Amino acid sequence: MPPARGRRWPPRRIGQLPSSAGVYVLYQRTKRVGAGRTFNLRRALEGAARRGPAFTSFDWYVIRREEERARLAATLTPGA
Repeated sequence: MPPARGRRWPPRRIGQLPSSAGVYVLYQRTKRVGAGRTFNLRRALEGAARRGPAFTSFDWYVIRREEERARLAATLTPGA
């Protein structure tokens, strides 16, 4: 079963994210400016919105297994 995914949500929709483990990607317009893995997507994106870098949209993936989260986050990290 593929992971649950949100696609290019605006920051105002962070409160609608699941509090599940997963991977997130931050965008400034069309450029990827950040990515990470977390045990709680909603909390991680709320923190990213508070401290920057500024982002205009984000993608997210619910992935329960840590090794899968690590692999996906590594491929999505800018400059990787």
